[in-house]
Amino acid sequence: MKYDTRQIGIKFPDGLLVEKCKMTLDELTSRRLALGNKYREDMNDLATEYAVRNSKFRVGDIVKVGIGSPIYEDIPCEIIEVFGSYKAMMAQGRPAIMYVVQDYNYRECHKVAQDQIVCKLS
Repeated sequence: MKYDTRQIGIKFPDGLLVEKCKMTLDELTSRRLALGNKYREDMNDLATEYAVRNSKFRVGDIVKVGIGSPIYEDIPCEIIEVFGSYKAMMAQGRPAIMYVVQDYNYRECHKVAQDQIVCKLS
Protein backbone atom coordinates (compact mmCIF):
# COMPACT_ATOMS: atom_id res chain seq x y z
CA MET A 1 0.00 0.00 0.00
CA LYS A 2 1.50 3.34 -1.04
CA TYR A 3 0.88 6.64 0.68
CA ASP A 4 1.08 10.05 -0.93
CA THR A 5 3.53 12.02 1.21
CA ARG A 6 2.94 15.22 -0.73
CA GLN A 7 -0.26 15.78 1.20
CA ILE A 8 -0.45 17.73 4.44
CA GLY A 9 0.31 14.63 6.52
CA ILE A 10 1.50 11.08 6.28
CA LYS A 11 -1.02 8.31 6.84
CA PHE A 12 0.43 5.35 8.74
CA PRO A 13 -0.84 1.75 8.53
CA ASP A 14 -2.56 2.08 11.91
CA GLY A 15 -4.82 4.77 10.41
CA LEU A 16 -3.31 7.82 12.09
CA LEU A 17 -2.64 10.95 10.08
CA VAL A 18 0.47 12.74 11.29
CA GLU A 19 1.62 16.15 10.13
CA LYS A 20 4.97 16.29 8.38
CA CYS A 21 8.02 17.01 10.54
CA LYS A 22 6.06 16.64 13.77
CA MET A 23 6.89 13.05 14.76
CA THR A 24 9.91 12.49 16.95
CA LEU A 25 12.07 9.41 16.72
CA ASP A 26 10.91 8.30 20.19
CA GLU A 27 7.27 8.48 19.11
CA LEU A 28 8.02 6.50 15.95
CA THR A 29 9.86 3.85 17.96
CA SER A 30 7.08 3.52 20.53
CA ARG A 31 4.42 3.16 17.81
CA ARG A 32 6.47 0.57 15.98
CA LEU A 33 6.93 -1.44 19.18
CA ALA A 34 3.22 -1.20 19.99
CA LEU A 35 2.29 -2.49 16.53
CA GLY A 36 4.82 -5.32 16.87
CA ASN A 37 3.49 -6.33 20.30
CA LYS A 38 -0.11 -6.29 19.06
CA TYR A 39 0.88 -8.41 16.06
CA ARG A 40 2.58 -11.00 18.31
CA GLU A 41 -0.43 -11.10 20.65
CA ASP A 42 -2.84 -11.55 17.73
CA MET A 43 -0.71 -14.31 16.21
CA ASN A 44 -0.43 -16.14 19.55
CA ASP A 45 -4.22 -15.92 19.97
CA LEU A 46 -4.64 -17.37 16.49
CA ALA A 47 -2.11 -20.12 17.25
CA THR A 48 -3.97 -21.00 20.46
CA GLU A 49 -7.27 -21.21 18.59
CA TYR A 50 -5.60 -23.50 16.05
CA ALA A 51 -4.17 -25.67 18.84
CA VAL A 52 -7.49 -26.02 20.66
CA ARG A 53 -9.29 -27.05 17.47
CA ASN A 54 -6.62 -29.44 16.16
CA SER A 55 -5.05 -31.00 19.26
CA LYS A 56 -5.13 -34.77 19.73
CA PHE A 57 -5.65 -34.41 23.48
CA ARG A 58 -8.06 -32.33 25.55
CA VAL A 59 -7.90 -30.65 28.95
CA GLY A 60 -8.42 -33.26 31.65
CA ASP A 61 -6.93 -36.16 29.68
CA ILE A 62 -4.48 -38.39 31.55
CA VAL A 63 -1.37 -38.97 29.44
CA LYS A 64 2.11 -40.45 29.68
CA VAL A 65 4.82 -37.93 28.81
CA GLY A 66 8.33 -38.60 27.53
CA ILE A 67 10.05 -35.39 28.60
CA GLY A 68 13.50 -36.95 28.25
CA SER A 69 14.07 -37.56 31.92
CA PRO A 70 13.58 -41.17 33.08
CA ILE A 71 12.03 -39.84 36.30
CA TYR A 72 8.96 -38.47 34.50
CA GLU A 73 8.53 -41.04 31.73
CA ASP A 74 6.31 -43.47 33.64
CA ILE A 75 4.38 -40.95 35.73
CA PRO A 76 0.84 -40.22 34.56
CA CYS A 77 0.17 -36.54 33.95
CA GLU A 78 -3.03 -34.57 33.53
CA ILE A 79 -3.35 -31.95 30.81
CA ILE A 80 -4.41 -28.68 32.41
CA GLU A 81 -3.99 -26.31 29.45
CA VAL A 82 -3.75 -26.45 25.65
CA PHE A 83 -2.15 -23.55 23.78
CA GLY A 84 -0.45 -22.76 20.51
CA SER A 85 2.93 -21.20 20.03
CA TYR A 86 3.39 -18.91 17.06
CA LYS A 87 7.05 -18.50 17.97
CA ALA A 88 7.67 -22.24 17.65
CA MET A 89 6.36 -22.91 14.17
CA MET A 90 6.45 -26.45 12.86
CA ALA A 91 8.23 -27.34 9.62
CA GLN A 92 4.88 -27.41 7.79
CA GLY A 93 4.26 -23.75 8.63
CA ARG A 94 1.71 -24.49 11.35
CA PRO A 95 1.96 -23.27 14.93
CA ALA A 96 3.22 -25.82 17.44
CA ILE A 97 0.60 -27.36 19.71
CA MET A 98 1.76 -27.19 23.32
CA TYR A 99 0.34 -28.55 26.58
CA VAL A 100 0.77 -27.71 30.23
CA VAL A 101 0.76 -31.01 32.12
CA GLN A 102 0.77 -31.66 35.85
CA ASP A 103 2.26 -34.91 37.13
CA TYR A 104 0.45 -36.82 39.86
CA ASN A 105 3.40 -37.63 42.11
CA TYR A 106 5.16 -34.29 42.52
CA ARG A 107 2.32 -31.97 41.38
CA GLU A 108 4.79 -30.09 39.18
CA CYS A 109 3.71 -28.41 35.95
CA HIS A 110 5.62 -28.80 32.70
CA LYS A 111 5.20 -27.34 29.22
CA VAL A 112 5.45 -30.07 26.61
CA ALA A 113 4.99 -30.26 22.86
CA GLN A 114 2.46 -32.60 21.29
CA ASP A 115 5.16 -34.99 20.05
CA GLN A 116 6.49 -35.44 23.61
CA ILE A 117 3.26 -37.13 24.73
CA VAL A 118 3.73 -40.88 24.42
CA CYS A 119 0.17 -42.15 24.91
CA LYS A 120 -3.23 -41.37 26.37
CA LEU A 121 -4.10 -43.36 29.49
CA SER A 122 -7.75 -42.40 29.90
